[in-house]
Amino acid sequence: GCLRREATSLRRKTHGKTRSKVYRAWCDIWQRTTNPKRDNHYLYGARGIKVCARWKSFDLFFEDVGEPPSAEHSLDRIDNYKGYSPNNCRWADRLEQARNRRDNVVLRFRGKDLKVHELTRVSGVSGRNIRQRIFTYGWSVERAVTEPTQPRNKA
Repeated sequence: GCLRREATSLRRKTHGKTRSKVYRAWCDIWQRTTNPKRDNHYLYGARGIKVCARWKSFDLFFEDVGEPPSAEHSLDRIDNYKGYSPNNCRWADRLEQARNRRDNVVLRFRGKDLKVHELTRVSGVSGRNIRQRIFTYGWSVERAVTEPTQPRNKA
């Protein structure tokens, strides 16, 4: 009866994390890189993004990444042109991930390569204004970042 069910359950139990966030992350990386029917496969597997051989085992994946620091964190690739591996993945919050997108614009300003959000912090000019000044009006990066924003007329 009960004892047999408990013994069977213990034999079948592997890592005990099947319903955890870290296990779902592991399943998701495999799906998006190997399943062509997955709606976001074109962003991962079809681009050549792969999962390292070590991470075929959930236990080794978990050993490398551990639990996410909070519910707001999800798995992030540090270099979006490389695959999933221990040296290219981390737990990141939404802000960190937003700053790590492939489509972020990197601009050269005073000898440094900076993303628009970093230029915003340096200059106080909004990212929207910086992008507009450079890509719509054709301003130099230097001018776009250093010229103060004109106050709006309130009629």
